[in-house]
Amino acid sequence: MTEAAPRQCGSCNACCKTHSVDESDLVKPAGVLCKHAVPGKGCSIYPSRPIACKAFRCGWLKGIGKDEHRPDKTRVVLDPVVHPRLPGGTAMQMWEVSEGALLSKYAQDITAKLRRGGIRVHHIRLGGKVEAIS
Repeated sequence: MTEAAPRQCGSCNACCKTHSVDESDLVKPAGVLCKHAVPGKGCSIYPSRPIACKAFRCGWLKGIGKDEHRPDKTRVVLDPVVHPRLPGGTAMQMWEVSEGALLSKYAQDITAKLRRGGIRVHHIRLGGKVEAIS
């Protein structure tokens, strides 16, 4: 049995919209598509992208979900976080790539599944508003 190749961003640039970047060479607020993102192609400066971009790995890249659940297709970026002060130590941040995406069947199903498993869920709307789902 062969091990699957690690997932790569490829043409996905969903986090290029959802996340803020504040580094000397790039200042971009959350909810605004980065000037280096090329829709359907990915990041035009991928090899030299800022450190914050290199450090971020969404849940899909970490192996969460099926191949067809890549964030540019679901319009939701899954961001698992581990923190010792959280009940159970983990939470899932779900970032909205386009308005209303967190209301989709996909997002609602994932939210319900995580909650049943005792994982705290935070929905982060396109404008940056955080909603703790308890």
